[in-house]
Parts: sequence; C-alpha cells; structure tokens
Amino acid sequence: QFFSFLAAIAYVRRFKSIRLQRACLRLSPRECVQTASLGMSNSLNQVAITLVQIVMNNSLTYYGAQSAYGTDIPLAACGIVMKTNAILLSIIIGISQGSQPIIGFNYGAGQYDRVKKTYKLAILYNFIVSCIGFILFQGFPRQIISLFGDGDAAYFTFAIHFMRTFLFMVIVNGVQLLSSNFFAAIGKPVKGLLLSMTRQVFFLIPLVLILPLFMGIDGVLYAGPVADGIAFVVSVLLIMREMKKMGDISQIASMLPGGMGKQLEGAELDPKVLSRSEAIILSMTPYERENPGVLNASRKRRIAAGCGLEVSDVNRLLKQYDMM
Repeated sequence: QFFSFLAAIAYVRRFKSIRLQRACLRLSPRECVQTASLGMSNSLNQVAITLVQIVMNNSLTYYGAQSAYGTDIPLAACGIVMKTNAILLSIIIGISQGSQPIIGFNYGAGQYDRVKKTYKLAILYNFIVSCIGFILFQGFPRQIISLFGDGDAAYFTFAIHFMRTFLFMVIVNGVQLLSSNFFAAIGKPVKGLLLSMTRQVFFLIPLVLILPLFMGIDGVLYAGPVADGIAFVVSVLLIMREMKKMGDISQIASMLPGGMGKQLEGAELDPKVLSRSEAIILSMTPYERENPGVLNASRKRRIAAGCGLEVSDVNRLLKQYDMM
C-alpha cells in the first residue's frame, strides 16, 4: 500500500487534462454523496455476504443436527465451498473492476457502441472463467476438497454433494456481479444497488430459510443454484432494457438544461449532431442541467474532461441554450 501511494503521488504530476489545485481538495457534501452512492452496491454486497454466511451457518447447524452428518461436517464443507468459490469470484471481480472505468468514460462520452462492446467482452471472459470453475467443481470436487485436509467417508460424501449442488449455477453467477457494477459505472447506482442485493438478500437468504422446511439440509444446498438462476434472469432483463435505451438520442430532450427539452419535444434529432451535446449533458449533475448558470470555469473543465471533449464544446452548448 505504501508503494502504491508513492506511485499515485508520482503520477499526479503527469496529469494532462486535469490540474489539481488546493480548491480541488475541499470536500463538497453533494459530490461526496454522489461518490459514495457509486460504490454503495459493492459495499452493501459485502455486508450481504456476511449476513448470508450467518444464516447459512445457523441453518446448517440446525438441520445438520437432524441428519446423519451432524453439525461439524456441514459447517466444514460449507467453509471449503465458500472459500473455493471466493477464489473464482475474485477473478470475476477483477474483470468487473477493470471494465468499470472504461464503461463509465465511454458512457459519459456518448460512445454507446464501446460501452456495449466492453460489457460483452467482460461477459465473455467471465463466461470462460466460470466454465473452467464449473468443470472443476463438477468434475473434480473430491480433489479440490482434499486440498483442505482429510476426513472420513461421510465428510467427503456431504462435501462433494455440497460443492456440486450449491455451485451448480456458477457458470452464470458472475453476470449479476458484472451487471451491478455496470449500472454503477454509468451513473445509476440505485439500479446497481438493487441488482447487487438480488442474489444475496432478496433470493438466497429467504430460500435458505424456506427450502429446508420441506427438504431438510438439502434445502440449504439447493438454495444456491435457485438464487443464482433467478438473479441471472433479473440481471439479463435489466441489462437488455438498459441496452435498448442506449443510442436512443430522442431521449436527450428530457435531459437538456432548463427549458430546452420542452422546445425540442417531438423534433427530429440527428444522432451525429447531438452526440457531443448528450455526452456533455450526461456529465452534468441534475442540478446543473436545470441551472446551467452555476457552472464556473473549473466545473466546465471537469465536465469536458469527463466526457472526452474540450471546454469550448461545453461553452458552445451553453451559448446555444442562452440563445433559445
């Protein structure tokens, strides 16, 4: 961490489009809230994972005591399966975090084709990694479990059954994670937050509590793939809906500053002419869109840098607004 800090300090001097000044270090409550909201989905997802682990441990202890495996074997098997799955998820998280700034920059610049290509590329590599994990979990569970220690026949029987069942839908598990970070990257943290909660909170915890009532300890195991499958379907539906919105330039009228949107309602809009304007507007806050007069020189530079344009482009759009 110390060497990363030194590298970051050294890189600050090489900024080309942004000049850091003392005024830039002052905290703005509004910007702090916006920044925190973008990372809220990942933060609460970690909290949800903790809650899931607590619920699963209690369920495995309770229903394990009623089975032939007792309380110790289910808990030990659960720990191994979760740790093994965490290794796979860490790779998917790396892919997601690597694509997030690329998606965010191109979305702000109105380059929707690049946004779609980046998301599809991330999904492709996630699928490759998940396929490898699926083959290992389904084909070689005993070998993987043996890496964590030895045990009796009952231990291996339950652990193998746990791994194959609970991680059966691992092949699509990363789509929900990538999609929640996708919404955070394009400035829609609420959707990202809700999507990140789908598997852990909305589906998995209730299923872990309900299914064992009918299936015993096997219900805890089957809760995993069922929750993964439902979360995958929800993620696909939300992403497809969002992808359809991209490139629909006619929607820009509702985001234009002040009363420009009403004046352009129903007008034929040329995507090539408005692509830069859309990028600038998407880089503004909702308050700035309604009150463009509050934009000072520093804020204009940040907007221009955020959407990959020049300050003159921002000034040109604002001048057009003043003339209307």
